[in-house]
Amino acid sequence: MMKKLILVFAFLCTLPAFSALGVSPAKIDVDFTPNLKWDFTINVINNEAKYLDVILYAEGPLSTSVKFKQTSLHMDPDEYSKPVILTLELPGKVDEPGLHEILITVKESQKTVEGEPISIGSSLSVVSMLRVNVPYPGKYAKADLFISEADPGREATFAVEVHNLGGEDIAEARATISISDPDGKVIAKVETDEKPVVSMTKRELIAKWVPASSGRYKATAVVDYDGEETSVTKEFNAGSFLLRLVSITVKNFKLGGIAKFDILTENLGNEIVMQAYSRISLDEADRRIMDVESNRIDLKSEETKVMNAYWDTEGVSRGVYYGLVKLLYSDQSSENKIKMTVEDDEIRTEIITGMAVAPQAPGVKPSGVVSVVVISSLAAGSLLFFYIRRRIKNRGK
Repeated sequence: MMKKLILVFAFLCTLPAFSALGVSPAKIDVDFTPNLKWDFTINVINNEAKYLDVILYAEGPLSTSVKFKQTSLHMDPDEYSKPVILTLELPGKVDEPGLHEILITVKESQKTVEGEPISIGSSLSVVSMLRVNVPYPGKYAKADLFISEADPGREATFAVEVHNLGGEDIAEARATISISDPDGKVIAKVETDEKPVVSMTKRELIAKWVPASSGRYKATAVVDYDGEETSVTKEFNAGSFLLRLVSITVKNFKLGGIAKFDILTENLGNEIVMQAYSRISLDEADRRIMDVESNRIDLKSEETKVMNAYWDTEGVSRGVYYGLVKLLYSDQSSENKIKMTVEDDEIRTEIITGMAVAPQAPGVKPSGVVSVVVISSLAAGSLLFFYIRRRIKNRGK
């Protein structure tokens, strides 16, 4: 019992919790300028409103370029945030081009007898990242690709962000975007507009495309800038759900017997859907009178296929009922409201509406992590405390 409690308590202590120490901003970007001298400010945040002592230091290839006006800081419980002024003093030249990261670390400390701060080995620390962009010689660009939400029959926007990391301006930058299906076949090509890109700046190149069908696609943007090239590739989806409920029919039906439902389903996508199935439910007042699940099928791209579900109608009365038909595959689903009319020798089903349902993200919601961790830790700690106290009492007897 003791070992189990200790293991539970240790596990809970490893769960993410609200940090007592913070720093802002989390990231600062600076373009390299020879012999630049620049003052900037970071803010140390006392989230737990306690007496807090911290030390500050820099790490990284250009860490000696960061000068601290103070390397330690004290905060009282009523001080939520306190600014710290630093100075960046860059050299006249940096041999290696590209992005250089300087980590400005704020770490909790304690006072020695002489009053000097020292670092606590297991104390909290947070980091503000100072990034220095050193230009490449000549013209040098990198690209990123952003794609708006795409739906079949509706125009999607492709934004190619060109970042000129070189020391020279780019006179003309344009991109050709190739769009391919899951098999790698290029099905479309679109051209962006053309723009100049000044050294150490970014510009967006825009193109439009209308997907014909739902499914998964891949876009590759090749950027031409003054005779040089760079490329970026990104996958995206058109439409969030690939299946459509076409119809529901029942043949050769007699009330009181087994009704066989033919659920006609279409794959609107450009890829195969594996292990798709459906679930039909009907309610009468507060009572569920039907809840059946179909067989599972695979549907090729643009294929229409029938699923079958069976309902025992013994004890069911004639009438009009309302319910749901769900189409499901993988972690995706859609709901279709239905109206079902049951007669002595006929069942008629009308599809009223359809709605896609997004998959649920795994894990605990972020808003609940703190309370769950705190309450669980307190509970485990209490159990451990009372168990130990009882063992001590028993030994005293």
